[in-house]
Amino acid sequence: MNPIRRIMAESEDRRRIEKDSSANQLLLSRRARRLHRAGALLGQVFLTGITSLSIIAVFFIFYFIAKDAIPFFSQQGFREFFTSTRWYPSASQPEFGVLAIFVGSGLVTLGAVLVSVPLGISAAVCLSDVLSFRVRQLIKPVIEVLAAIPSVAYGFFALVVFAPTLQNNGNLLLSFAAWMILTPVLLIVTVILADLLKDRFFEHGGIAVKVFLLLLLGAGSAAFMLSVQRFIGGLSIDSGTNALNVSI
Repeated sequence: MNPIRRIMAESEDRRRIEKDSSANQLLLSRRARRLHRAGALLGQVFLTGITSLSIIAVFFIFYFIAKDAIPFFSQQGFREFFTSTRWYPSASQPEFGVLAIFVGSGLVTLGAVLVSVPLGISAAVCLSDVLSFRVRQLIKPVIEVLAAIPSVAYGFFALVVFAPTLQNNGNLLLSFAAWMILTPVLLIVTVILADLLKDRFFEHGGIAVKVFLLLLLGAGSAAFMLSVQRFIGGLSIDSGTNALNVSI
């Protein structure tokens, strides 16, 4: 065979093989795209079904709550339910008043905020700017483990340990906690306000003016603390269904 024809024949065979290979690759790519589309569609249908089940479950929860609540409110009325402070559902003549529960929840939330916010900010500042790197690396895992514990576990611990103590000496402990938390805050506020008032209205006043302002603001802070203690003294923590009876 002529060498030129042989070279041309080999080139033709090579082109045919490459064409068949490209056709097979195109066919495989089409199949892969179809499988990818089918998998994406199945995943979308699956996720849509799960989301729909969640929505349907929430809908049925609201449905059953409304189904039982509408007859109750038609008999008891909204006014008594939201304004009464007596919650005794198991009594011979049951009473359903959630105002005391709302007030108690608000007081508990306020107390938790007053305790947790200063401690949290102080701990964050201490970890970021005060402690050394080695100590920080030891304390951070402990804090992360404590944060991973469910809040219901802390609530159960408080119910078992602190609830009996609060029932026996509730007013005393609450008053002590209020004084411990509010005293440093009021001292700082008193000093800052005294400096601001002196610089604004008594710029040329001496130390006597500042002492007078400190005494005046200190008396106001003491009156505020006594008012808080009086309010706490009006609370009573009892055992039973209505755990927090608030005198309002």
